[in-house]
Amino acid sequence: MANDDDHIDTENPITEYWLKHYTSQCCTLCGNTGVIDTRGVFTPSGHNVGRLNYCICPNGQVMRHYGVDMEGQLRRYGRR
Repeated sequence: MANDDDHIDTENPITEYWLKHYTSQCCTLCGNTGVIDTRGVFTPSGHNVGRLNYCICPNGQVMRHYGVDMEGQLRRYGRR
């Protein structure tokens, strides 16, 4: 089995954008969980627009690639 990082393309503009704007030692979007949870977010008119999304960070992209369960990942980190 290949290393999880083998399929990450550092020339990918999404990865470059993430590196430039959202990282220091930890992904500031997802806290290195790989999942962004916006469930419970509503528009000013009351429409529910939240959902679970894979993050654009390498953790999220590896999880998307392998089809990791986002709910399970959040439970693992005690976030839901």
